[in-house]
Amino acid sequence: MTEKVANWRLNRKNFEHRRRMMLLAKANGRFLKECEQLNEGLTQWAQTTTNFINESINIAASPDDQSQRYNDDYSLPNFTSPTRNESYEPQDKQNILSTSSDSLSRPIEKVDLAATLVALKNRHSLSAVCINDICSLLCVLNVPGAPRSWFQIKKALDKSCASTLDRTVWWICPSCKKVSDNKFTCSNANCSWRFVPPASMPNYFYTFNIRDQLSSILATTADMYLQKRTNVTPHSVLSMKDIVDGNYYRKLLDEESDDILTLTMSTDGIQPFKSTEKSIWPVTFIINEIKRKKRFTFQNLILGGVWPGPAKPKRFEMSAVLETIILQLTELEKGSYFECCSDAGYVSRFLKVFLICACMDKPAQALVQNLPEPTAKFGCGRCEIRELNDIEIEKINRHSLDRKGKRQLKQKLIKNKESEHGILGPCVLRQLKYFDVGFSFVSDNLHNVYQGVTRKLLSLWLRADYKREDWSCFNHIHQLSSMLQSFRFPSTTGRRPRSLLKFKKS
Repeated sequence: MTEKVANWRLNRKNFEHRRRMMLLAKANGRFLKECEQLNEGLTQWAQTTTNFINESINIAASPDDQSQRYNDDYSLPNFTSPTRNESYEPQDKQNILSTSSDSLSRPIEKVDLAATLVALKNRHSLSAVCINDICSLLCVLNVPGAPRSWFQIKKALDKSCASTLDRTVWWICPSCKKVSDNKFTCSNANCSWRFVPPASMPNYFYTFNIRDQLSSILATTADMYLQKRTNVTPHSVLSMKDIVDGNYYRKLLDEESDDILTLTMSTDGIQPFKSTEKSIWPVTFIINEIKRKKRFTFQNLILGGVWPGPAKPKRFEMSAVLETIILQLTELEKGSYFECCSDAGYVSRFLKVFLICACMDKPAQALVQNLPEPTAKFGCGRCEIRELNDIEIEKINRHSLDRKGKRQLKQKLIKNKESEHGILGPCVLRQLKYFDVGFSFVSDNLHNVYQGVTRKLLSLWLRADYKREDWSCFNHIHQLSSMLQSFRFPSTTGRRPRSLLKFKKS
């Protein structure tokens, strides 16, 4: 009896195995049949399109142009599953998918497919597992050069985006707060700090060669216009369309005898992940003499330095980053020869480069200008007006003082703070020749206008306290809210604005 049961189980196991194999073969056969039908349809479409193009060329071309006719060859990818009898193409040919033999069209490479999949992932918030499935589908369809996984996508982009910038790594000494080129010992002669475990490693940042990037831009862009000295006084200019029309720029042209280039500096924090407080702070420059439409493009951007984190830099850390960049800017102020692109080819010109402007928001300006936070007393970098705070912070000395001593200490602290007007330290940008710390920092519209004046206007328009006034829009707030909610925002918008009905909570 036991032997019969064992034979029955073995026969059932073999029967189930044969049944699964038959179902799999049937599915594969159905898939191959569908792929063959798709290939036949695509082949017919390509033949019809080719005949139509040839007929159009024969009709449009004259008899004298018979020797100049072009025939477009259409190569369609094979969507059938490869078999053992098929011969595979070389790996180099599989990395390039040629969509046309036209010399004006660039062949699709592996990095193009990788960039497309990354854009698809970001646009639709796809997971890495979903991208792996798409890669597997492309490989099953025998698409040449298709990456096999999300890891290969990142690897292909890393190879194609290999940086050619001259990068230098700097460390900040925890003891003297100065820049050092060695992370284990301080390179300053007056500091004897050495790294001793288990202490944490010092913070570091990167700087890049500004002159090399400037030379590359001048050699490739044809959108630059060098300003010339004229007899027109600054007050006679009725319209100001760009920074080169300003009084300060015209004054700089009169003082310098050589051709000049001017730069505008920008810096701000970028938070790559919402779940962490890690931020990256790049320091970038743009050339003011390039046309405004092309001035802010990626190829005309100069990267001066990057603070990689792990958090927002402190004021002495930002000063250390700027000090290394200022060393390069002071050399550019002395002048150098650059190969500039022109209509006749390349022209060698002697140019002096000056930083005259800095554009950033108020929190970043407080770091660069070494000022208090925008919400603190003397938080404005353009005036010396003391701001009123709702909360007064009292500094307490650890020593017990009598009433007279406390009063004298408080008067001393107030006197020192009033005399310094909130300045926490020197601004390192003062070392540059034409950079005015008081007026070279442009106004921040976000915090000065939109968060200040516009916020006050919205309060007057939308709050119930002023609903009886002539300017109030309180009775129309529901209509305004529905109109604003009907706007469609781009997919890159991370957060939709709140309704005007919740304005009192803002």
